[in-house]
Amino acid sequence: MNFLNTLWKSFLAIFVLIGAIGCNGDDKGLLGGGGATEPPETRDVTIVKLMVSPKDNAIPVGVLLPLNANLLLSDGSIVDVTSSDNIIWSTSDESITKVNPDGTVEGMVVGDTTITAQYTEDNETVSDIARVMVTDAIATGLQVTPKVETLAAGYEKPFVATATFSDGTAYEVTTESYLNWDSSDIAVATVDTDGLAKGMSAGIVEVSAVANINGVGVRDTAELTITDAIATELRVSPEVASVSKGLTQAFKAEVVFSDGSTQDVTTDSSLTWTSSDEVIATIDTSGLATGVTATESPTTIKAHISDSLNSTAELTVTDAVITSLEVSPDADTTTIGQARPFNVKAIFSDGTGLDVTNDPSVNWSTSDPAVASITTGQTIDNGMVTGVSAGTVEVRASTIVEGETIDDNALLNVTTERLVYIDIVPVTVDVGVGKATTLTARGTYTDGETADITREVDWTGQDTSVATVGNGAVDGGVVTGVALGGTTTIASLSDGYGNVVQSDPATINVVKNLESIVLEPSDVRIWGTETVQLTATGYYDDSTQADITDQVNWSVTGDDVVSVSATGLLSNGAISNDIAMATAELQGIVSNEIKVTACITLAGPCIDVLDFNGTGVLYTSSPSQKYLESIGGSGNSGTFYEESGRLDPHFGIRPTGDSGFYHVFHRDRDASALCDTYNRIALEGRTNWSLPLQAQLNDVTDVFLLGDLYNIHGWPLYISYWAADIPSSSYYVEVDMFTGDTRNVTFPVHDKFNYVSCISEP
Repeated sequence: MNFLNTLWKSFLAIFVLIGAIGCNGDDKGLLGGGGATEPPETRDVTIVKLMVSPKDNAIPVGVLLPLNANLLLSDGSIVDVTSSDNIIWSTSDESITKVNPDGTVEGMVVGDTTITAQYTEDNETVSDIARVMVTDAIATGLQVTPKVETLAAGYEKPFVATATFSDGTAYEVTTESYLNWDSSDIAVATVDTDGLAKGMSAGIVEVSAVANINGVGVRDTAELTITDAIATELRVSPEVASVSKGLTQAFKAEVVFSDGSTQDVTTDSSLTWTSSDEVIATIDTSGLATGVTATESPTTIKAHISDSLNSTAELTVTDAVITSLEVSPDADTTTIGQARPFNVKAIFSDGTGLDVTNDPSVNWSTSDPAVASITTGQTIDNGMVTGVSAGTVEVRASTIVEGETIDDNALLNVTTERLVYIDIVPVTVDVGVGKATTLTARGTYTDGETADITREVDWTGQDTSVATVGNGAVDGGVVTGVALGGTTTIASLSDGYGNVVQSDPATINVVKNLESIVLEPSDVRIWGTETVQLTATGYYDDSTQADITDQVNWSVTGDDVVSVSATGLLSNGAISNDIAMATAELQGIVSNEIKVTACITLAGPCIDVLDFNGTGVLYTSSPSQKYLESIGGSGNSGTFYEESGRLDPHFGIRPTGDSGFYHVFHRDRDASALCDTYNRIALEGRTNWSLPLQAQLNDVTDVFLLGDLYNIHGWPLYISYWAADIPSSSYYVEVDMFTGDTRNVTFPVHDKFNYVSCISEP
């Protein structure tokens, strides 16, 4: 048939890629272009049908809508004939819509039309239709993204323009003829008709897009900074890759600049891609390499900007072929107008597997386009099926390997349920300037079922000078902060029956960028029923700081050790002496870790610091073995006293301290060394700890009589405490902290050990 020869000439780039997809474990790119179909004249194939997509459409007056036309051939392959010389596009009412030879439809006036595509070859004709309804929605705004960008002189960066309309819909209009791009200073940067900016010299410019859509003027701007950073290195990734014969491997080129920034230059006009041996593999201007001949020796892929700015990678071509395809999910359900994604995995002869959903060698189709349409032949979002009418269809992915069709199928049920509500989650979101976060749109249907429709809805209504919200398969729901302030956004989607469903507004707050969180105090010891308040201080990119204790998300490593409230209040939840770590998080920033030592009693790794009269004069309990070990020890001789938890037999009612080992100290060698240790670690933030005088210890016993110091504060009391007094050259002083009695200890005191309290005055 002559039409096959025509197709072969028209789509040579697709058909020459024969074989099966192959990869290695490091391959993160899609392998495409191979095996879509072999030269038609060598195969016995016929046309099955023509498929026009999308099927059901609504556009405002003045907006362009691209339609696609694909031929389904008898071997399961699909050929794009949208712009073929053999296809004729027409409309049922030229006063309502205008259709161009490339399948682009323009809304002229409000109304409903049918668009027909008719393909003819050798007196054989196939046709298909799509519905296009032109609405009275008017343009309400224009969104240019990214809003703030930085670029080195001599390099390029694309901008995108999206028009929003009164019915909540949004359309990308970046390359439309009615939109004009401009730069406020072409000596600094230029912008072409497709929104591609090129840096010329250091400076800042305003990139603007202006459009007149059906008599309504809309405009938006972005800020572009051109730096004088110098390119210092060119990197190609992956550095090592493999691909099956006939298939493709994507390479990426990235420039590293003198200021530490990087930029993707894979498709930059200043960069040239080459292969050292085109018998093994070729590579195009977009960095897409095609395996030609299987060989054990790799070819060298080179990216070149200048003699001093180039890089290479190795590509090995293998003879692995696809043995099967696996479409997932096996079955799914959608509604009219609702999209569902399907994926396909290729299994190779070497046992490896690869997601080939968007590989150009894979054809997607449905058994009945009148029930469900499917995206195929695109660079992204292939396998996306949209319900057209009620029914059940097979979703098919196929490829040609060495002249044989390999395929797999899944089932999709399209119901008559309608979209009735759209909810945005969360309803309020905070994002930093230049930072990104995500909103999710969930649709509720008449049967009560819900679905994630984030990628399908149009996100509109936001003040783009404050924040932008992306649309589509890649950026749908992605919120980017532009400037400090607040705005709202809504999510809109057709219910499949000519009605647009809109969500309630979600609030976007663009706030200062949080750079770090510092928690205080840095070391916490908590025992008994004590509570300790932690504070969180946020440090921002404008050099300001703020108390964010009530804003952060608090967490501890174990809630059986301690618990922390939403306001940072620590409580002892221990059932044994243990240590936990506390942290706080906000906007993805995690604080420093706080060590929290929890104790049931002071026999654990805790110490009591007493301010008994509120004057700021602090006293420490004598430390346990566990506490002193936890702070790295001191000059102690290593002598301990084991409190038994029994009553003192001398007094009958005297508590001896909680069971456990407590350090005891020699007056000459150890007592002052303990206080020096507290100074070293800045206990309670102080460095003036010393031995208390007898009178100072008695100030405590005057308040806490006959065991209250233990009963209330847990101090060990069985042994006396050393005082700093040296009344004469022949003795020291010790104080019984239970009774308040003082005693002189005559020199020498080699075998005398007591507890030690240290004092710190404000």
